[in-house]
Amino acid sequence: MRISTLQHLLEVLGGELVGSSASKRRGVKGFSTDTRSLKKGEVFLAIKGEQFDGHDFVREAEKRGAQAAIVTNNWYLVNRRKKWKLPLIVVRDTLDAYGRIAAEHRRRFKIPVIAVAGSAGKTSTKEMLATVLSQKFNVLKTEKNYNNRIGVPATLLQLNSKHEMAVIEIGTNMPGEIAALCKAVEPTHGVITNIGHEHLELLGSIEGVAQEEGALFQWLAQKGGTGFVNLDDDLIKQMSRVLQKQVTYSRMKRGEYQVKIGRLNEEGAPKIEIVNNKRKSFKPISVQLNTPGKHTAQNALAAAAIGATLGVPPTSIKKGLEEYHPPVEKRGGYARLALLRLNDGGRVLNDTYNANPDSMRVALETLAGIAVGKKGKRIAVLADMAELGRHAPEEHQKIGEMIPDMGKIDVAIFFGRNMRRAYEAIALADRPARATSFFFRKKENLVRVLNSLRTPHDVVLVKGSRSMKMEEVVAALEEGIQNSKFKIQKK
Repeated sequence: MRISTLQHLLEVLGGELVGSSASKRRGVKGFSTDTRSLKKGEVFLAIKGEQFDGHDFVREAEKRGAQAAIVTNNWYLVNRRKKWKLPLIVVRDTLDAYGRIAAEHRRRFKIPVIAVAGSAGKTSTKEMLATVLSQKFNVLKTEKNYNNRIGVPATLLQLNSKHEMAVIEIGTNMPGEIAALCKAVEPTHGVITNIGHEHLELLGSIEGVAQEEGALFQWLAQKGGTGFVNLDDDLIKQMSRVLQKQVTYSRMKRGEYQVKIGRLNEEGAPKIEIVNNKRKSFKPISVQLNTPGKHTAQNALAAAAIGATLGVPPTSIKKGLEEYHPPVEKRGGYARLALLRLNDGGRVLNDTYNANPDSMRVALETLAGIAVGKKGKRIAVLADMAELGRHAPEEHQKIGEMIPDMGKIDVAIFFGRNMRRAYEAIALADRPARATSFFFRKKENLVRVLNSLRTPHDVVLVKGSRSMKMEEVVAALEEGIQNSKFKIQKK
């Protein structure tokens, strides 16, 4: 049942209403966490985020015609003597309340809901899967990478009677988040793309990452859902033992669904063939992907396996995979392994959304696979990887040690306090590096040297964690440093 009154909302949350008892009959038109977009008649959730605390805007919500505000016990104890015209619903945790509201709304719809988790490749797999499913069904998907405990409820609340399926990306950076998101999403199907070195500052180790991501399979096991299992990841294979229903996929013949990777085109994107090793009736799918990097074959395989299981025919799966292109936020914005063409014909591999050790390795391998010709260079511009905690020095050093072994990187440019370790590791490598290496403390100096080195024949990888704002480097390359409209923020 839709949450249509404050009375129903109170029953869902188990909170305390501060205001007249008559206000329980008030209607609810929707929910908002941002007073700037709040509409009259909506309920405002005061959620504390990284930048702002929603409790600071309760009075603004009142002015804008909010039907009520959901606030925490601690805030109310401090502010209870103030006069409020709008009813207040007092709960222990407003973030948890948002998840409960979303779960109540999600239960109205008896449709397949696919949760996409994992250390890397979540957003690309989610986008590919949504494109494949959309060939046959009306699909709701997570926009961009809104995969946390604010973004996921916001997506779920968009579900309506026209949707036939939902693809929801779920992310984490601390223990317990995947389990909490599963309570809101209540997935019927789920996939964990891989287990890697993500958010080690709070998850502690790769085993900690596996335990956290594995909460999705635990949920599916308890609820009788179906898990899609990447057999090429040993930790995922171990975690899948709890599942009663599973569909496997792999680059090897051991998976029910298998991907065979062919040649890369000039842009570094692979041609692949997807087969089903159990069902001869499944017509093999041959498709040229549009995303650079061999790793994208695994994302496409996951999307194909899920799509086929949910009833999308092979011809439609092929069409969906052919249609998919990696999204770019905007000109000069961040992206995930999106290959951009500059005005002078040069190319930029924009992978500036985020970075961890595993995605850094994949990005470098992708760069190495892009053809440049005799006159061209492969240039890697790499910035710090965040949230690694005590593992940061070692993991950054490994990046520097990796580059000489790859043999196809011509120039390596490092930026950020931790990336100095990578720069120093190249000099200490056992064998000489092909790459000429640079280290910069200031981004404007980096861009100046990069522009002096780069020619129209080159391809430049730009990658770093979100906090490093490396999209500014991409913007400067797109506009040209002399004419750049994008201001590089000094660190």
